[in-house]
Amino acid sequence: RFLGDYKKARTYYEKAKSILSEKLAIEDLLVGQYLFRELGNIYTRLGDYSAAQVLHKKFIDISINEKQYGKAAEAYSDLGLCYFATQQFDQAIEMYKTGLLLPDLGKRPKALLYFNLTKAYKKIEDYDLALEYALKAKREFEALENNNSQSKGKIWLGGILVEISSIYSEKGQYEKAELHLMQAYDLFKQTYINPQRRECANLCASFGDLYLDWEKLDRALEYHRKALQCVISEFNPSDLLQNPDPSHFYAETSIIDVLNGKAGVLIQYYEQNPELAYLETALDCYELIYEVEKQLRRSYHYESSKLFNIETSRIRSEEAIDLALQLYELTGQEKFSRKAFEFAERSKSILLLEAFQKADATAIAGIPQNLIEEERAMQEEIAFAEK
Repeated sequence: RFLGDYKKARTYYEKAKSILSEKLAIEDLLVGQYLFRELGNIYTRLGDYSAAQVLHKKFIDISINEKQYGKAAEAYSDLGLCYFATQQFDQAIEMYKTGLLLPDLGKRPKALLYFNLTKAYKKIEDYDLALEYALKAKREFEALENNNSQSKGKIWLGGILVEISSIYSEKGQYEKAELHLMQAYDLFKQTYINPQRRECANLCASFGDLYLDWEKLDRALEYHRKALQCVISEFNPSDLLQNPDPSHFYAETSIIDVLNGKAGVLIQYYEQNPELAYLETALDCYELIYEVEKQLRRSYHYESSKLFNIETSRIRSEEAIDLALQLYELTGQEKFSRKAFEFAERSKSILLLEAFQKADATAIAGIPQNLIEEERAMQEEIAFAEK
């Protein structure tokens, strides 16, 4: 886990879980803290949010029963991240505020909950409230860092500085935003000896997003390149337009986020300087995202995680189809119309495959036929509404 190889870490945590929890039926505070919570957070990193929720809820119950309210508050923070990641922002806010209501909270759990409330309010575009919670979190993290009592103090402080930066960026205060990102960079540099990890990739992507909003596109593209190099060690491009080799991909959501961000920068580049290479590379980014998504789907444990992945994939597919059709209109080349068709067919084939898997699962589980029929009717209504 400390090396950033979360897929391998998950394998060993799952082996420990099968022994301690399933065979020996031991679910005490130690197992909760060092197994359920750690494995739950790995599931979150890998995008398997339903599996993560199960473990975080277990840890919350254990912690409250043991009157370890600080640990329970941090587990509420972790649980809220699952709802946040699936865009259920109201539920995420509810989890964070529930955690803050627990008694005897120290600086660390309060800081984490303030931090996550910042991100949630930012997502629903309440930037004033987001900044209020961000400054509260920053004060708590600074106190932890000054006391030198928490090994993650620099990481957390760097993280809230990134959030404050993005709020200022949304307000159009780009100089302030850049200043806070540079402060975060200094803290990350002190913390991570090896920059090839998702946290460093996310920081570089934040620089890229800032410079895109600021319309400094060269710097935006440069930071997206750096972000990709943080999560793909073999990637050493000869120019900024070059994309990574998909043979080096693995189940990591950050790769998707960075490629998606890079595509956005390239589309903006084309609007200022209409060279087809920008749009073609952006389309290639969408192609590569599909390859990462395949690996993520294979790694998921719960059906709902797969379905959420499909929903986000469908939205990106629509963007890719629009881009492919734009290229077809600009060039008249049939390969782009075929590419649009391929994106559409991929999206449909994924949905069909998942439908078959779900049908097999319900049959094996012995679910009554009347409930299967009722669910099928609901799914048909949903499909009709989406169409």
